[in-house]
Amino acid sequence: MKTFSHAVLNLTKLAGIAIIVAALGACSQLPSLSKVPETSKETSPEKSSQDSVDVSASSPMAEPQPLTEEQQVANAINSKPDLFLANKKILAPDIKQSMRPILDAYQAGDYALAEQQMEQILNNELNVTSHVLVLAGDISRALSLQEASSGIPANTLISASEQKLNTAKNHYRRALSINQHNAKAANRLAKLLREEGDFEQAHALYSQAIVSQPSHAYSYRNRAVLNDLYLNRKADALSDYQTYAALLKHKESMQASENAQFVLTEAQNKALKKDLKMVGRWLADVQRQVNALARNKSENSNGS
Repeated sequence: MKTFSHAVLNLTKLAGIAIIVAALGACSQLPSLSKVPETSKETSPEKSSQDSVDVSASSPMAEPQPLTEEQQVANAINSKPDLFLANKKILAPDIKQSMRPILDAYQAGDYALAEQQMEQILNNELNVTSHVLVLAGDISRALSLQEASSGIPANTLISASEQKLNTAKNHYRRALSINQHNAKAANRLAKLLREEGDFEQAHALYSQAIVSQPSHAYSYRNRAVLNDLYLNRKADALSDYQTYAALLKHKESMQASENAQFVLTEAQNKALKKDLKMVGRWLADVQRQVNALARNKSENSNGS
């Protein structure tokens, strides 16, 4: 009887263990509540569809706007290499320090003092850069204008104004001999030659400046004025005015961007807006003349 009771007890224990094992096996088939698999967020059709709608509604992808013709022109020009920077010489620190008071005197209108200090550098230093000589030319040019407006009659064959003007041209020429790609030197010399009536040489210098520093906007403006008012090359003038306007508008748009590399001062920004307004009038006027010339040519060809 005792043996039978032990047997029944053992069978009961075995049955209980079997039930527990079966229950654990069933539990292992259930999803874990503590960690939801990542795939469960992606494979729910309803949630996936709803998420896609919400994303597109809240942050639509902006379509890239096509570049205007002016923007394409400006980008193409600005991508060209700057030959002046590639050949630029570094000014020695001691000369650079000596240039500061000269520039201050020039900007203050004390051209005689600026000239005196500049001559000391030019007479004692051999390794001056083209920029130094451009400033020397600007000082001589300012003195020439000052002499011309003084009202003092000239007692020599060559007036003091003309002497300063010749000195200015020599400084600009020397600047170009040091770095032929200095657009400022080329533009200043071209302006003086244009005033003397040497239009073709002035045109060549403006073109040289454009090749050297393609993004130098004022080279296009100056050549456009020469083509428009002095050489009567209206189509060429129109092209240069258009390029000048494109570069100015590019500069204006870069100022408005969040990633602007430099910020114009209030005076510079005002001058930029004035230039844009002015070139707009020039463009309209030259375009009208180009259209008129084209009509006249067409009428003449039809009449013949």
